[in-house]
Amino acid sequence: MSENGSDQGDSGKRSRATAKILESKTFKDGAIYLYRRSDYKKPTWFIRLKVPGLKGYLWKSSQTTDEYAAYKAAEDFYNLSLVKVYAGVTVLVNLLIARVIAVLV
Repeated sequence: MSENGSDQGDSGKRSRATAKILESKTFKDGAIYLYRRSDYKKPTWFIRLKVPGLKGYLWKSSQTTDEYAAYKAAEDFYNLSLVKVYAGVTVLVNLLIARVIAVLV
């Protein structure tokens, strides 16, 4: 925290809290990464994907605490994303949201 009691630095931006990874698993040569975070009360599995043809990663919650159900959700998300990339459909929804917000502001 700064002297004025906020957790913002000199730039005025809020500092990002670092979450500790409790457990993680990697599948498909690193394309699917499942992990649990320590800053959540319920030990939900989160998904991070590296899809060929896309820059960066895709993130999503599996919305389950069961490892096998989380892997199934991750594999389905990976396959759907892969099909969208090959079909030429835009997968990066965050880019669209950012453009809408920029227009509204």
